[in-house]
This record gives sequence, structure tokens and C-alpha cells, in this order.
Amino acid sequence: MKNLLYISIAIFLLSCGDANNQLNYADASIKGKLSNSSGQTIFLEALGTKAINIVDSTKVQDDGEFAFDYQINKTSFYRIRISGNNFFNLILNPSEKVEVTADASNMAWTYQVAGSDESVRLQKLNGFLSNTYSKNDSLNNALRQHQQRGDAQSYVRAVNYQRQLNEKMYKFLRQFVVEKPASLASLAAVNKLNPENDFDYLKKVADGLSQTMPESEYYTQLAAQVKELSKLAVGGEAPEMALPDPNGNIITLSSLRGNVVLVDFWASWCKPCRIENPNVVRVYQKYHDKGFEILGVSLDKNKNQWLAAINQDGLIWKHISDLRAWQSSVVPLYNVKGIPLAYLLDREGKIIAKNLRGQQLDQKLAEIFGE
Repeated sequence: MKNLLYISIAIFLLSCGDANNQLNYADASIKGKLSNSSGQTIFLEALGTKAINIVDSTKVQDDGEFAFDYQINKTSFYRIRISGNNFFNLILNPSEKVEVTADASNMAWTYQVAGSDESVRLQKLNGFLSNTYSKNDSLNNALRQHQQRGDAQSYVRAVNYQRQLNEKMYKFLRQFVVEKPASLASLAAVNKLNPENDFDYLKKVADGLSQTMPESEYYTQLAAQVKELSKLAVGGEAPEMALPDPNGNIITLSSLRGNVVLVDFWASWCKPCRIENPNVVRVYQKYHDKGFEILGVSLDKNKNQWLAAINQDGLIWKHISDLRAWQSSVVPLYNVKGIPLAYLLDREGKIIAKNLRGQQLDQKLAEIFGE
């Protein structure tokens, strides 16, 4: 079962309560009933950004009932776990009295929660994601079968359906965030989005949490992520770079202001880059006279191979490289994790799109240049 709470964690086991404690429903912060369980030890764990801490444990009674006496002292992510992969997540606030039910054989798919609005939202989110993941798994199996049989028509239909399924998921996640940005459930949702494509939604949640829980470790981690991503977010100014061209002349990115510029990170050894190059040549020829420029930024190390690839692929635009490959100064500057990578800039040097390729790039340029 996939962990539907996307938080980076390391596991540390701390002291826990007495597993033989007697039920005390009057004082219990969390109580519930599990079917298909009797005598099992279950754990209440706090989920931090760096650790999972066991904060309480108890035994399930013969009738399936259980209770945790641990008192919630701050709003946080928690989970109730029987074994490594058999658990469900909650978001608990101080003073809440939460009741849960589940089938102990598969808690994540069967649990129900009451008494905690945030946990109910998280359950809604996790239920939707579980259903989507299940459909995607079935589609992936179908795609493999269509490919093995050479059934191109069925393969294309399955690909298109999977694309629609994922678009529906991203739409749901965005709407979920907008409904209540200042929410840990929305934090769980936004972590399922692409942080570069959906930066505005990350910022909505960060801004919301800054008002409701500014001291929280979850907010601190998200705020740091937003700060880092904002440097390369759509709407922000592209960082300046200055590297030598093949003749040793220094070219700055700012020298291309006044043009719509595609900053294209590539290398002669990068097969996907070389496959994409004919598309880039095509749009360059189509829009260059209208004010479109390309700055090729190579992560090559061998100058001769770099120049040979430029000539072989007919890349007649400006090129720069310090020939330091992944040690290049532009790698951390533009957070280059892989290539090809492209940033499209407006005439003032602001980022207007990322990683547009092929038809998507052509459509965007047609929109910009009024075609």
C-alpha cells in the first residue's frame, strides 16, 4: 500500500505507553473499534518531517475496541499502525475526541474517522488518490499487454485514458488546496502536485500555514521549499549567467533581453536532447525573425564533441558552456537535475514556461507572436 502522506521521514523509535493499559474511554483522545482483530498491539505514531515517533501503544480488546490515552498537544500528522504497511493517517488537533473504525486486515482502505475535521479531509484525499492509483496500476498492466500484442490502437486509447485520469487527479488536488489552503490536509495534497508546474498552489498553502501554524516544522519545511523554488518560478526573473561561446567570447543571458528566449540545457552525449533537437530547429526557423532567440547551454566536457553536435544537428543559434559538465556553475543556479531542460523567457527576462517541447513549445510561441 502506498503511503499517501508524502513527507520525507527517517524512522526513530521512542518510548511508548504500556501495551497492557486498560481502556479508559472518558479520557481517551482516540478510541475506536477494529474488526478482524483481537489482542493485537497497535501503535499511535507522530509523523514529523524527519522522524516517525511512537507516542503510544495499546492492545485491541477481545471485542475489537481500543483506546489511546496520549493527549494531543499540537496539531500534527499521526498514524495508527498495526504493522509496517498496515496503517492509516490522521491529522489531530488538541482537545479533539476522535473515533475510528477499520478492518484490521487492511486499515488504509477501510478506515472511517469522526471527531476530526482535518482527518476527515485527509481521508477524502487519500480515498481519491487510492482509487486513482488503483486505476493507474490497471492501466499500466493493460499498456504492457497491448504493447506485447502489438495492438497500437488499444495502446493509444489506454494512454489517452491514463492522461485524462491524471489530469482529473491534478484538477482534484488543486481544487482541494484552494478550498482550505491553511490546512495540513492541503499540505498533503499539494505534495502530490509538481512543485514547478504548480508553484502557486505550494505558495497558497505556505501563506496559509504561516498564519495558522508559523512555528510548525511542516510550515518551516514548506517555506524553505517555496523560497528555493521561487528563484525559478514562472513569473520570476531568470538568474543571470555568463559563459564562453565556442570562440571564447563571454555571452550573458541579459544580453538577449528584448527577445523571447529559450534557455536550452543540453549536451552532445544526451540522447533525448539530440532526439528533440530537430523540433527546436524547426521552431527557431519559424519564429526567429519575429524575435525568438535560443541560448544553448551545454553540459559537455569535451569541446570537440560539443562543436560536432552543434554542426551535426544544425543548431545555428547562440551556444555557451564552461565545459565542466555537471560541475558547471549553471547546474545549481538553475537547479538542473536532468536534461533536456528548458526555460522560456519573455522579452524582460522573466520565466513564462518550463520544459515546453515539440508541439507545446510551438503552440506557446504561436500564442506569444500572435499566430
